[in-house]
Amino acid sequence: MLMLYIIYIHGEDNFSQKKDIIIRKQEANSPGKAKLVEGPIITSLFKLSAPMLVGLAAITVFNLADAFFIARLGTTELAAISFTFPVVVLIAGLTLGIGVGVTAIIAQQIGKGEFEEVRRLTRDGLILAISIVVIVCTVGVLTIDPVFRMMGASEDILPFIKEYMLIWYSGVAFVIIPMVGNSAIRGTGNTLFPALIMVFAALVNIILDPILIFGFGPVPAMGLRGAAIATVIGRGTTMVFSLWVLIKREKLLSLSIPRISELWSHWKSIMVVGGPAGLTSVITPVAAAFITRLVSTHGPVAVAGIGAGVRVEQFVNMIPIALGSGLAPFIGQNWGAGHRDRVREAIRLSNRFLFLTGLTVYIIVAILANPISNTFTSDAEVARIMSMFLQIVLIGFSMESLFIVSASSFNALRKPKQALSLHMIRLFAFHVPLAYAGSMIGGLIGIFIGLAIAKILTGVVGYVWIRRVGKRDLFSN
Repeated sequence: MLMLYIIYIHGEDNFSQKKDIIIRKQEANSPGKAKLVEGPIITSLFKLSAPMLVGLAAITVFNLADAFFIARLGTTELAAISFTFPVVVLIAGLTLGIGVGVTAIIAQQIGKGEFEEVRRLTRDGLILAISIVVIVCTVGVLTIDPVFRMMGASEDILPFIKEYMLIWYSGVAFVIIPMVGNSAIRGTGNTLFPALIMVFAALVNIILDPILIFGFGPVPAMGLRGAAIATVIGRGTTMVFSLWVLIKREKLLSLSIPRISELWSHWKSIMVVGGPAGLTSVITPVAAAFITRLVSTHGPVAVAGIGAGVRVEQFVNMIPIALGSGLAPFIGQNWGAGHRDRVREAIRLSNRFLFLTGLTVYIIVAILANPISNTFTSDAEVARIMSMFLQIVLIGFSMESLFIVSASSFNALRKPKQALSLHMIRLFAFHVPLAYAGSMIGGLIGIFIGLAIAKILTGVVGYVWIRRVGKRDLFSN
């Protein structure tokens, strides 16, 4: 168990020697030093982002493998899992919002040297996340049928959706705790252990998926239910790993019972950033659900094709997401330490790298879209739709990467209103209207073109905002 360090220092001269000894002991066992406020910026960003990239790659490979195995069950099952995607993202997004707040606050507290406060913030962040998501998931279980009917799921698909979601909801605590715990660990500048946890989760899922879906030896074939069980088991094992890192390895979690006043104070601090970030995570799947409904008017084959395409999109998105995750603690610690020049340069370098990388990735995916799609499914129509999705929608990938840098930067700087505004513009000024207009004008291809244009416009707005408004309001000396 974690030892709780509580030090009351009153500043009297006769206690100065004892105070110095206590502080040295505390710092020796601190959850993290402000490691990111010196040294080459590119090296720091690489060390922060590379482990995250590995972890995200593992999770994304699992998602691709999950869709691959489920596609072998049939188009109906693949369509069912595609319908669940916005709701799963919604629940995970609520937790992610809390995690964004935890990362930003912890990074800045470490930059200031407030190590004991970091432990208490981690504890109270976990309590907050569990409280919110348990309530939401209780409501979710009771509203499975009406929610997915509203999204356009047909009666023959609903039983598969319900089968999957009931199991997923039962293990949601295993999702919450590692996500917030990993966010706290990232705030210290340690992105290696969160990445290892993600890799471990992916390996467990990839091993269990084919066994539980199709059966093996004494294990019966469970179909879509097996995929859900594999996810819950995988997340459960990572929760244990995450708690071990928090308590034993990083000494990052206070196990004391918080005072109510302290709890509310920490919740307020976390929600200043996490609230808007959580709201962003809520509205994103709401917009995705609307677009899914637009697609569903073209039949379950279209939903299945786009659902598979989104999994590949997740795979390429891991690059900007990893860099954005690494950028957050870097900005937080340097901002807390007053090194604004390093913050400004880190954002500039990140934008340049992601734009060039995004162009390269799109060219590769566009060329390989057909073989990728045919590998995913034997249904020719599903493969055709998936290929079109990849070739058209990902045209805007390099520009949307700039948006991710802008949003991550604003959150790390504890400017969540700007980040929320960016997301609102992205979804409700660009994605939803342009997808709807595209659907009315050109059907399914029109939706794809609308989404591609939305990504490009989103990147332009994010880039201009962080350059102009950010330079004036955040980076002025």
